[in-house]
Amino acid sequence: MKDNRFRFGLIATIAWLGLMTWQWYSVGLPDKLNERGVFFAGFFAPLAFLWLVLGYLQQGEELRQSTEALRLQAEELRNSVEQQSQLVEVSRRQLEQEAHALQEERQRHTDALRPRFQLSHNGYAGANGYFNVPLVFRNEGGASVDTTVLLTAPNGKVTVVSHELIRRGGERLVVVNLTNGHWQGEIEWKDESGNLGRELFALRMDGSTLLFDQPTPSESSHM
Repeated sequence: MKDNRFRFGLIATIAWLGLMTWQWYSVGLPDKLNERGVFFAGFFAPLAFLWLVLGYLQQGEELRQSTEALRLQAEELRNSVEQQSQLVEVSRRQLEQEAHALQEERQRHTDALRPRFQLSHNGYAGANGYFNVPLVFRNEGGASVDTTVLLTAPNGKVTVVSHELIRRGGERLVVVNLTNGHWQGEIEWKDESGNLGRELFALRMDGSTLLFDQPTPSESSHM
């Protein structure tokens, strides 16, 4: 388009110059100086206007091309930003997955070390509402390096029995004196990594019948 305008302007200029030259030699120059000024003004004014118009059109085309280039650059920048955002989102999800996997692995390790106690008894005997009950605490989980059994009587009295170490599969026998009513029990322990925990259980003497609930983790099983 630029070359076409230039060729058109060059051809028009040559034709105009030829026409004006022919006019010059056919008619001749005016004798008066002011008339010569008018002649030359009329001679060059169309050429100046022609090239002014061609320059204006060329400038408009260059402006449109610059605008299109800026639009393409903006589009490329927007696409680049979107790609970077997608990469950031993918990286964030990967980090979340890795953090979640690490948390799960830590939780599995903690659960593997956690002591788990099962409660049973080896029979009991008593009279006049008092019973001697040998309770057996068997550890089915990880080793408990520091174990304490607390038993709260219906009247609020607390009995504490401590054992330093109960390994996996190990048992401890605790003989307690029970009366009729509800007894609340706790097993506090520390695993091999130093995590503290607590399990709750309950006993109930009803006449000569002993009922109990197995130990279950409390809400603060890892302190």
